[in-house]
Amino acid sequence: MRTLAHRLLPPSGPLRAYSLISLLDAVGTGVFMTGSAAYFVFYIGLRPAQVGVGLTVAGLIGLLTSVPAGMLGDRFGHRRLLVALNVVRAACFVAYMLVGSFPAFLVVVTVVALAECAEPPNRRAYLSAISTKESRVKANAYNRTVWNIGFAVGSALTGVVLAHQHRSWFAALALANAVSYVLAAVVLTRLPAVPAETRAAAAPASGGRALRDGRFMTAAGLAGVLYMNAQLVLVGVPLWVLQRTDAPRPIISVLLISNTVLVVLLQVAASKGADTARGAARMAARAGVALFCGCLLFGLTAGRSTVVAVALLLAAMAIITLGEIWCSAATWGISYELAGDERQGEYLGAWSLAVQAMQALGPVLFAAPLIHFGLLGWAVVGALFLTAGVLLIPATAWAHERRPALSTATTAESATV
Repeated sequence: MRTLAHRLLPPSGPLRAYSLISLLDAVGTGVFMTGSAAYFVFYIGLRPAQVGVGLTVAGLIGLLTSVPAGMLGDRFGHRRLLVALNVVRAACFVAYMLVGSFPAFLVVVTVVALAECAEPPNRRAYLSAISTKESRVKANAYNRTVWNIGFAVGSALTGVVLAHQHRSWFAALALANAVSYVLAAVVLTRLPAVPAETRAAAAPASGGRALRDGRFMTAAGLAGVLYMNAQLVLVGVPLWVLQRTDAPRPIISVLLISNTVLVVLLQVAASKGADTARGAARMAARAGVALFCGCLLFGLTAGRSTVVAVALLLAAMAIITLGEIWCSAATWGISYELAGDERQGEYLGAWSLAVQAMQALGPVLFAAPLIHFGLLGWAVVGALFLTAGVLLIPATAWAHERRPALSTATTAESATV
């Protein structure tokens, strides 16, 4: 048990304290997200179509905050902004308990989306600041591992609420998430200030340089394509199992649970080697290969006997998960190396924007086309992952050539302020 905890938790200090924040966030998010559809319909009284429209609109608006939020973090300190974002989210989930109409729901869910999209660049920048350059990818791996554990616990707790189907129990979903954000904000205030945060207020504005950096955004776009594997697992695989295989339906839960378990057990160890631009780019190519192979295996499950289909599905999910793990580590390493240290929040915000924009295409790509075209569709999707992963090697090298020049330019800006 002690050895397992050592593998899953970061070393003592700020990173371990931040893992508590991730755990609190994940448990609260798992509690609410798992029961959110039921909450919106049964507690608030919305129609399913209204829930879908509201979440879609809010998600699109939320994308607009990634870069400005990163710039604010660079300016005023990423830890300070994270505290504020947790307070805002806590207030929103309390407000959910007071919502009784679609317009009110749309306002609250939009504010939640704005805060959710503003969090990743500041979280990643702060994790980088409280770790060393060599360990920041590993810090993100620890963070993801703990988050997956917390989300699984939160999801399991929601089963109790869904079993009771009572308004007071549904209200507890929102309240639990609000409390988790308040506790996370309190823990954040006790974490140490970092050098980047103490000099943040003196940094000059960059005028949105990250979005104008074509080389950086090219790499970010390719990473976004690779990151669509998350939508493949959540959308494509369940639909495929239900409509094109003879596997029993409960296998969907088994596949998703196996995905979570493998991420928890392997993410930290598999992230080794992604702490340099070159190493991370090579890992991205490996991720593309694994995702391609996993897609082919999924495509081969159609028309097979139940036993063969289940065996192929389990093997395919294991390979896809390995690709997912490599993808996460690779994109952390590439984005950190290309962002540099001076405008990390802004550049990570632009990276997050590109990744989230590409992920929005996932449900469209992985729903009807896969079901209609079968193995050919899976092969095309796999080839898309493979191409993105391989192209990240030259794209990363191309973008990395500009980092010294950008650092010099930022230094010159600082000298003139």
